[in-house]
Amino acid sequence: MRFDWNEERVVAFREQINDILWNIWDPIGVNQWPEAFGEYDFYGTDIVIMLFENDISKEQLDEYLSWAVHTHMGLSKTGDYQQKLRETTCQKIFESWDKLKTS
Repeated sequence: MRFDWNEERVVAFREQINDILWNIWDPIGVNQWPEAFGEYDFYGTDIVIMLFENDISKEQLDEYLSWAVHTHMGLSKTGDYQQKLRETTCQKIFESWDKLKTS
């Protein structure tokens, strides 16, 4: 299903996703430095596009975040901690997504 909303709502949603990635996901641990804010905006934009264009599942989002960390960033697979971060991140993103779709 494809969702169409005005630009203001899309921008606000993208900002929510970027905040979630910055405050929860933060796989490289840079959110302690304010000047690094925006480090994950590329991924936030991808996620918003995937949700709006393809209405992806939590599993697909988890796969994307795993790809981002292990393939795109080149970080090693660190097990349970990274998995928990992805699960929490996916949960928060989908809470925001569901709220947006029903508003």
